[in-house]
Amino acid sequence: APEATARDSPERQRFRAAALELFGRCVATAPRPEAVLRLRGAPTSPSGETVDTVLQRIALLCHHELLCLDLHGHDGGPWRDAGLRECAERRIRTAELALGLLATFVWQSAPWGPGGGR
Repeated sequence: APEATARDSPERQRFRAAALELFGRCVATAPRPEAVLRLRGAPTSPSGETVDTVLQRIALLCHHELLCLDLHGHDGGPWRDAGLRECAERRIRTAELALGLLATFVWQSAPWGPGGGR
């Protein structure tokens, strides 16, 4: 069913965090970290539409996780639901990783940073 593919499952949340951890390692070891964040995927549509950069996807993901945390809270709601608390912990972890990568990009891009405003 189409709605089943759009569902945000705990596995998808863990995969997003794992992907951000991987990109964090790539950025940490890359000679030019901003180059990793500016990578662009291959167009997947037949029309050849442009694809977001890694940096754009990270910003969107961070926004998504923060919105979900705002909507659902982080303490399990009025029922103190354990499942909602676990979900919030995953979302917080993903948002922290995304914010760390965004901060790295800003630091590398700043005129006073190691990248000298490249």
